[in-house]
Amino acid sequence: MKCLVTSVPETLRGEAITDLVGDITITCTGGPLYADEGTMPAVPNPAASQVNITITLNSQVTSRLLPVSGAGGASNASEALLLIDEPNSGLGVLVPGFGTGEPFTPCATPGTGCGAFIDTQMGTDGNPYQTAVQTPTGNPGAPAPNVFQGIVAGNQVTFLGVPVIPPGPNGARVFRITNVRINASGLGGGSASGPLLVLASIQTSNPFSLPLSASTITVGFVESGLTFSAGRAVALQCTPLTNTQQSASLVFSENFATAFKPKTLSADPSVAAPQNVPGANYDTESGLIVPAVAGSGLADYGTRLKAVFHNVPSTVSIWVSTTNIGGIAGVAPFAQLTASETGSYAPVASSTTLAGTPVAQVSVVNGTATVVWEVASSSPSATETVSFGVFFASTAGLSIGLPNTTINGSFAATALPPPAAQPATAAIPRFVDNSTATTIIAIQPCQTTLLFPFVTNQGGFDTGLAIASSSLDPFGTSPQSGTCTFNSYGMNAQPPITSPAVNAGTTYSVLASTALPNFSGYVMAVCNFQYVHGFAFISDVGARNLAMGYLPLVVIGRPGQGTPMSESLVN
Repeated sequence: MKCLVTSVPETLRGEAITDLVGDITITCTGGPLYADEGTMPAVPNPAASQVNITITLNSQVTSRLLPVSGAGGASNASEALLLIDEPNSGLGVLVPGFGTGEPFTPCATPGTGCGAFIDTQMGTDGNPYQTAVQTPTGNPGAPAPNVFQGIVAGNQVTFLGVPVIPPGPNGARVFRITNVRINASGLGGGSASGPLLVLASIQTSNPFSLPLSASTITVGFVESGLTFSAGRAVALQCTPLTNTQQSASLVFSENFATAFKPKTLSADPSVAAPQNVPGANYDTESGLIVPAVAGSGLADYGTRLKAVFHNVPSTVSIWVSTTNIGGIAGVAPFAQLTASETGSYAPVASSTTLAGTPVAQVSVVNGTATVVWEVASSSPSATETVSFGVFFASTAGLSIGLPNTTINGSFAATALPPPAAQPATAAIPRFVDNSTATTIIAIQPCQTTLLFPFVTNQGGFDTGLAIASSSLDPFGTSPQSGTCTFNSYGMNAQPPITSPAVNAGTTYSVLASTALPNFSGYVMAVCNFQYVHGFAFISDVGARNLAMGYLPLVVIGRPGQGTPMSESLVN
């Protein structure tokens, strides 16, 4: 008998702790063909050889642990399964009720395994084919167990007491290992130099009974799964934030086509689709769901996308869109706001509509707010992006001394404590959060800076400076007022001087000879309000022979805030 070891590698997310690796298949052909026991009642069926099959991976195995009761039970038996002859698939049935035509029949004692006896029956192709039967003292002629639970320990999963029966010269016997999850983040999460390999080493306790063509194969590639970005809202200290228009956007983009996964193929995350055909590639958070092994394969929820706001001022309220912008239920991609980071799918309905977008208000506790959406529909053949709207409102302008509000975006649920300490019984899927905070509300002062390029009160000349607060207008602008600080640069420059408050609708004027004695140079006036206009008038004293006037330049941008300085005549 010869056994070929193969796998179709999966792409795993570098942030994931519980991603599925590709199935491993061991396909055996040949071997001796035994006579049909029915023709020789004096000769009992020979017992099948039993082997232990151990898979060792290069990261921690995180398949869900499942309770097993009774003799032969094991506290670390898992959802990782070994299947014999693709049960429940109905593919190429040689003997009805056996092989691919047999339903899932679990071994009740994964801690010790289950034996079988060899029987030879005539297949539908007219050739004899060897099948496995239970012990003659039990139920001779009935199919033996074909589903074995793996025992998890560290980065290994072992299948104990698996019966190996050669198929004979006319058939093939398939051992499929599925539902193996690993901590992909433990491999480094992918890099710019290319994906990282997930390797599986296969060992058997009896290589003569189960001779393998390869001992190590590739079962996966690890790449970074998510790119997150956020728009920025600018909050002026003198003007409250309003939610009449979208303040910012949150953008989650998958880095490869299968990074976003629904819970199952069902369009309704609260209803699980029956994903029970061995070898099918479902591209969901769930793997092969075997009802006879309760809890196997089924994830707790689909991919969840989490946004965490930090340093939210107490006067600020937040609303987010309940679905991705432009999303339609049942059409990929579609993500729905859900009530919590963990737990069952609990869609949150919109409470109002802002700027045409259905939204729900977010709870802010001690300056922190967490929002989670669950992917309900996604295409495995397209690299997708989902965007969510964010609306801010405040009861007053924000103090310039407050820290900027930041946001982190990641997959969810994120793991606490660190991944290595996570029990395999924890929720699936789960991830590490390696995101970087980005500013989403930047608080800027309500300031206008005017540059007076030439100011003098030397040589018999003087300069008059005028500044108007023009926020009082017929357009409904909120009135603003504040002081202006004059900074002089040049001959006989003076320390900064500050004007009295310039109220909305009024103009402040001063002579350079009064404020800046014997000065000649340029002046920057920094006013702590918006909608500032100015005028300068230079003349000989008494304005008898020579005079000129000009408008100061408005300086746009503030050093240290990521905006280059520029000058303009447009206010």
